[in-house]
Amino acid sequence: MPTRRTRTAPLLRCASTLALGLALALSISACKKKNEGPTCKPEDHAKFKVRVLVQPTNDINPDESGAPLPTLMRIYQLTSDEKVPLLDYREVWDKGKDVFGDTFVAETEHQVYPGKPDMVEIEPDPKANYVLAIALFREPTGSSWYRLWDVPKYHGDSVCLAERQKKTWADPCFYVSMERSTIDGGHTPPASFDKALAGVECPGPPLKMKPPAPEPEGKKKKKKKLKDLKKPEVPEQPAAPEAPAAPEAPSAPTAPEGPAAPEAPAAPGKG
Repeated sequence: MPTRRTRTAPLLRCASTLALGLALALSISACKKKNEGPTCKPEDHAKFKVRVLVQPTNDINPDESGAPLPTLMRIYQLTSDEKVPLLDYREVWDKGKDVFGDTFVAETEHQVYPGKPDMVEIEPDPKANYVLAIALFREPTGSSWYRLWDVPKYHGDSVCLAERQKKTWADPCFYVSMERSTIDGGHTPPASFDKALAGVECPGPPLKMKPPAPEPEGKKKKKKKLKDLKKPEVPEQPAAPEAPAAPEAPSAPTAPEGPAAPEAPAAPGKG
């Protein structure tokens, strides 16, 4: 009766080869990912929204009798702030965006009501470097009817820095508070601003300078190891010489022995 051939051995060899190949592929993939460096790219987070958080008091923009009135807020996007210090309130009221000339980029209007916090979201134009908030009060006080806010230049870098620290970096906030006929605000909340009422999470102040690009993890370790190899060894301090031993005191001279006593003469014999 012919014997039945078994295929167990070839199957085991195939399974072993497949497992080895899979392990090798995973190992190569892991090494590749490890040496690729950070995966977060600042340019991927270049677009963001500016959240204008407005907190008006109950007495904003009072009329002749002292009753508060709704206030129109204009939000301008500008390429430059060169014309801002020269602004005239009546001229802005009458001409609007035309007073900014070629620095004007975009405009948004929003009605603010007494005692009602609100949020306005705007998407900054790539050409805009500043956001200007203007409150059209009936009777403005000095230059406190507008606030200038610079658009973060390195928002993407802030997002990636936070990601490497296992944190998050939210879209920026423009804090605005209104009290009677004045407006205040910026990247940090004014003293009268209640962050608990905002209802959103805001990041800290923006970066002023672009941070250096992080090095890949593998490159960091290699550089550190080479640095350690080049570090010269500190020579050992020579041992202090031993103090010379004190000379031994000379031994006392031996006293001379006395002369031996003479022997007594033998007695004469008897004859």
